[in-house]
Amino acid sequence: MYQRMQRVTACTTTAVLLLVLLCAGPYGVHGMIGLELDQFTLAKLIGGENDLLVQFVSHAYERVQGWDEETELHLSHPNFIAASIHVKEPPNAGVDKTYGLSEADFPTFVFFPRGRKEGPYESISGSSSTTHAHEPFSWAISKSVPALGELRKLASSYVAAEDRDAIRAHAGEIVGQLAEHSHKKIGDVYVKVMDRINAVGPEFLATEAKRVTKLIQNDNTVPKQKRDLRQRNAVLSAFGQQILV
Repeated sequence: MYQRMQRVTACTTTAVLLLVLLCAGPYGVHGMIGLELDQFTLAKLIGGENDLLVQFVSHAYERVQGWDEETELHLSHPNFIAASIHVKEPPNAGVDKTYGLSEADFPTFVFFPRGRKEGPYESISGSSSTTHAHEPFSWAISKSVPALGELRKLASSYVAAEDRDAIRAHAGEIVGQLAEHSHKKIGDVYVKVMDRINAVGPEFLATEAKRVTKLIQNDNTVPKQKRDLRQRNAVLSAFGQQILV
């Protein structure tokens, strides 16, 4: 029986790795929706050519809201994979201890940077009832693409800053250096929000968040538009605006 389980696990691991390779583009893996790993597949992916954001949960119902939507939103990010792992599944016994995690803090999100096989690895914890997936995704993308992390840092101090012009100029320089189209698209949103805050005032953030939320909830909004709107929400959150969806 034990040998049969080992063979089944090995086949499952091989199948997932093949799926990862099939989803690889010219710049590496672009992501998959709803990908779930076992601890053997995770161990093989760590340290490879892709950054990994892994959501550790005890059960499927602990996954934070919006996880699949955010995974779809970030499909265009090269060399970035988002996945979940259920530590209560039989093949994953003890995986939380392997990475120094506590089940009491689940869901926990761990960022495994490409090319680094050994830890320690950075992690943040959330709540299945109050945390939206855009929070861990924004955190991980900021680490995967340092320039976007710098933009997020600039955004966090922008509203209260005395010299917004200097911050805006620095943000523009960063965006000008972004080569990947999907990254530049996000960077453009940052500088446009800064421009609107300068023109209208900080109240723009709340007004814009309500507008974006209404469009996301509208059944007539097509999926691609919803993805762009969720990305806009993630940028608004960097400026300190509470996001509703």
